[in-house]
Amino acid sequence: MKTNNLLFSILFCLAAPGCNKQNEWLDIKPNKADVTPATIDNYQALLDQSDGVLNSNTPGIGMVGMDNYYVTSATYNAVSTPAERNGYIWAADTWEGGSASSWNDTYAGIAITNITLDGLARISRTNVNSAAWDNVQGSAYFFRAFSYYNLSQLFMKQFDASTAGTDPGLPLRVSSDINAIVPRATVAATYDLMVSDLALAETLLPDKPVYQTRPSKQAVYALEAKLYLHKGDYAMAASYANKSLQVSEKLVDFNTLSAAASKPMPVFPTHPEIIFYTMATIHSIVNPSSNKGIVDTILFQSYAANDLRKTMFFIPPNALGQVFFKGQYTASVYPFSGLANNETLLVLAESQARLQQIPEALATLNKLLIRML
Repeated sequence: MKTNNLLFSILFCLAAPGCNKQNEWLDIKPNKADVTPATIDNYQALLDQSDGVLNSNTPGIGMVGMDNYYVTSATYNAVSTPAERNGYIWAADTWEGGSASSWNDTYAGIAITNITLDGLARISRTNVNSAAWDNVQGSAYFFRAFSYYNLSQLFMKQFDASTAGTDPGLPLRVSSDINAIVPRATVAATYDLMVSDLALAETLLPDKPVYQTRPSKQAVYALEAKLYLHKGDYAMAASYANKSLQVSEKLVDFNTLSAAASKPMPVFPTHPEIIFYTMATIHSIVNPSSNKGIVDTILFQSYAANDLRKTMFFIPPNALGQVFFKGQYTASVYPFSGLANNETLLVLAESQARLQQIPEALATLNKLLIRML
């Protein structure tokens, strides 16, 4: 009887207004991470966090299969990670049926952008909050396009106008509903989404960001230039590259750097060329600090004797004649994977050359070369 009375008392207390303190205790979130974003500032913070999602751990496996370095048989045989071993030899199954971190990490970032866009749709845009609201929405659209761009370079064919409408592209998630079943789209549809997202971002973002880890209108232009270069639309690629460089075309003058430094490049966030800063996943055989990846001999010898890149990017040949890379753009061991003015100039130069604008292409290239000699 006493047990029944006690149970009744507890149930009555939970239902009664006098037990509000107990109700409040039950409503407390057990972890700050469980808090659901509800304000513009919340969603800005969600995009700003960079613990291996939006500004870090962009896919780096493509660098493992590059042809500008090689490893010895002993180094290759000592590699324990299947993705690195298979990526180096371009094996058909890079991950050997295991989890593909390049895929998973990037789609985790896309989920954040979709959560932001869906959540922001429930917050009214007003005269008071318009600048912050626009920046968050524009950033989310940019991050989503940038994420799909990174995936497109690894997990689908390059754009071919004659087959893009049927070539398999990517599953295009544009909703925060994790239960939605999304089929694989075509290459054309994948590019259409990236172009559409960037067009929306372009109308919302400022010319330059508050921080280099945030998107901007200049970053939109730079990424659009790359997309149109991939599509073979060189006139549009040149147009967007020019728009980006009109915002800023600051470049690093290699004459101001120290060849003796182990990491000669300017340290983020003082790097003048960077438009948008992200870092890629690092893999051991291309980690500059490991001295495993040996620079291709023909590549190294292709630099002129007075080309400062030869001393800023590379450690002088050792007793075996081996050359190792040191010129990481991030001034750290992590590879740079963002957007920068030097690459945009190269996009512009290639577009001009393909449009048979040879004098213009040479003039564009010379803007880089005069800072490297």
